[in-house]
Amino acid sequence: MLTLILTVCLASDPAQCREERVPTEAVLPMECTAAMNEWAVLHPWLTVQRWACRRLGRTA
Repeated sequence: MLTLILTVCLASDPAQCREERVPTEAVLPMECTAAMNEWAVLHPWLTVQRWACRRLGRTA
């Protein structure tokens, strides 16, 4: 199982950003793109600035 690590900012105020960690059902890193797009569609008030996909418990 992989976790999405997103840097997101408010669409109305791009200077206000934070990190979100979202567990996914993705098993392969290439599946994270679809998971990130789905998350972004469900959160239209935020814009994704950066994202990465990591195994749970991995810090780098």
